[in-house]
Amino acid sequence: GVVYCEVEGSLKAFDAAKGDVLWTADGLPGEVVAVRQGRLLVKSGGSLVLVDAARGDTLERIPVPGMLRVMTDQQVDGNLYIVSSSGLIARFLPR
Repeated sequence: GVVYCEVEGSLKAFDAAKGDVLWTADGLPGEVVAVRQGRLLVKSGGSLVLVDAARGDTLERIPVPGMLRVMTDQQVDGNLYIVSSSGLIARFLPR
């Protein structure tokens, strides 16, 4: 029921049925790559950011130097894979 996308440098949550803006995370550009324990995992530049899915608040920012791509095998609570600029592929398992 929610669509997440970056608009003019800020992450926004939209009601999928009506198109209404539910919240805006001002100054947080990025792409939602997964959901972990009910929180959004956002790739923003060289960092991964945990965002509260209900309010859009930034909960934690984790710098990941050299990160090129982030992938997951399941959108919700799946394994997370990070590809680095040096060719390293790291897998992170949910706890």
